[in-house]
Amino acid sequence: MTILLDWFWRLLPANPLVVRIVQNGSRRTRHLWARMVYLGLLIAILLSTLLAGQGMGQSVSLTDLAKAGTQVFQIVAYGQVILVCLLAPLFMAGAIAAEQSGKTMDILLTTPLSNLQIVLGSLVGRLFFVLALLFSGLPLFSILLFFGGVPPEAIFSAFAVAAMTALTVGSVAVTLAVLRKGGRKAVFLFVIAVAGYLALTWGVDRLARTNQSLAGVPSAWLGQASNSSAAAANNSTAGPAFGSGRTTLLTPLHPMLVLEASTNSANYRLPSQDELANLPAPLRVYLGMPLTTFSLLSLGLSLALMLFSAIQLREAGQELPLRTRLLRWLSKGRAGQQRERAPRSVGTNPVAWREWHTRGSNLGSRISRGLFLLLGLAAAVTLIICYHFAYLPQMNDPFGGGPLSQMRVFHYVLSTLLLVEVTAIVLVALYMSAGCVSKEREDGTLDLILTTPISPRNYLWGKLRGLVGFLSHLLVVPVVTVLLVSLYVTVGTERNWPQATATFTLPNGGGTARMPIMPPEVALWVPFLLVPFVSMCVMVGMTWSLKSRGVLGSIVPSVGIIGAVTLVTGFCGYTMAQEVPWLGPAFNAFSPATNLLMLINPYERVAGYLEAPLSGRVSLAVASLIACAGYGMVVYTMLTAMVRTFDQTIRKLSGT
Repeated sequence: MTILLDWFWRLLPANPLVVRIVQNGSRRTRHLWARMVYLGLLIAILLSTLLAGQGMGQSVSLTDLAKAGTQVFQIVAYGQVILVCLLAPLFMAGAIAAEQSGKTMDILLTTPLSNLQIVLGSLVGRLFFVLALLFSGLPLFSILLFFGGVPPEAIFSAFAVAAMTALTVGSVAVTLAVLRKGGRKAVFLFVIAVAGYLALTWGVDRLARTNQSLAGVPSAWLGQASNSSAAAANNSTAGPAFGSGRTTLLTPLHPMLVLEASTNSANYRLPSQDELANLPAPLRVYLGMPLTTFSLLSLGLSLALMLFSAIQLREAGQELPLRTRLLRWLSKGRAGQQRERAPRSVGTNPVAWREWHTRGSNLGSRISRGLFLLLGLAAAVTLIICYHFAYLPQMNDPFGGGPLSQMRVFHYVLSTLLLVEVTAIVLVALYMSAGCVSKEREDGTLDLILTTPISPRNYLWGKLRGLVGFLSHLLVVPVVTVLLVSLYVTVGTERNWPQATATFTLPNGGGTARMPIMPPEVALWVPFLLVPFVSMCVMVGMTWSLKSRGVLGSIVPSVGIIGAVTLVTGFCGYTMAQEVPWLGPAFNAFSPATNLLMLINPYERVAGYLEAPLSGRVSLAVASLIACAGYGMVVYTMLTAMVRTFDQTIRKLSGT
């Protein structure tokens, strides 16, 4: 027993890597500032949500306070998990990239440390700061207990989900580093894959738990167990009628769904013991205890990755990859051949031309952009065709209220598609801009540029123009998607297609009104919102890229700032748009995620739109112009500040 305890003590608590990383990192003030900023954002979300949800004031009842506390808890808990999914791999990759640049990993192989000590030390040492940042918000969650409506087990479930998520993504980041693939491209692609997986899995899960007739699929396997008496009465083989808001096969595989099933039992209910009685024991645990299943899967995956990394630690990187060997073999056949091409015109700003035309010029990047464009437009056309011929699946309202109409299903699928596309574009913009200056500083290109007649303003303005121009190839997808829907609505309204319009019930018993399924002028407002917002994302990344020495060190704060701005303006603006005319849509327009939802379906998400459609359409136009002007002013202010402090920042980081 003593030998086992000594082995464990040397493996983790007394691991030299853990001790070195924790001690050195704890002396840095930036970690203190990161925790302070994180807590400040949580407090801002708390206060703004209480104000928006009418949880503060002299006439607030205990019931209102409990509802406001529940709403605040859900917003903060979901935002916390999203930030962990996006920031944890970037934070760990930054530290790992620093080790790779200094050849620290190769030096560790010459020490008496075992493979398992090196791997676990790298994981636990970096994971310590992520968990410290996470648990720094625990006192704020504890305050919500005084409001009522939030049970203590829900708070611990939220932190357990976030901690298991951080452990999983951290294990993947360490594995990439061990395999010598922990560079910025590999890690960023991993973050993109995580974001896409979360969005896609959430959409499929919602479709599965709201579908009414999935013939031949056992209902209990989907967590949508049908009523046995009703099934016996119907005596049909067409598949059960599914309820809404039950766990599915995808629930334990998605941290947001696990959190919803653990803390929001009113809308996402666990199956009862009677519904799980006839299932095997593993399936009963899988469907009936999603938090336990998610924790076991996260621990098992992390353990498997750590064991694999420990085995491959000394073997990885010994041989040249197949791609390198093929390129060397192909280059031999072209040796001695002289290649000529016509000179290119770079315009008045060579920096802008370089960023626009030379980024992503390799074959893999071109194929990726082509697939993104092709799949996005194909999905939009398929969605419109399926809606026109009533081929969309039947769905129930996940919050109750019976089956959804084809128009509501169309809105749900369209919003999910646009959110996935915009999320991918924003992450690409942050990644590219966060490395546009620091990468040139690392490889010495910036020193060469500073010897040319290019001024700081031309250099920074060229970076902005070039990056936004390059991203315009990706922005085409959501813009054209909304444009196709607008054309369908316009043509269908002129030709009296019944699918192009829908009947909406006016509030307060005011009757009904026939309106287009989406305002056709929305196609004009989407570019006014996406282009300035993406430009602001580029400016945020450029600002931190100029101030940071490394690439990954600038990605983490950039993602954190944009994520915080989007969450705060989105959660607050979404509620304001439904309650406050004119001002609510204008504030909500500053968050692209909730703003797209508002533009697609303003009939339910804009206060007073159904009563006064003309006034509502004008308010959307004004909100779009205000958001465009606001983001433009932010971009101009940041650009001016960067130009003014460019020389001082460069000299400070260069040590001269």
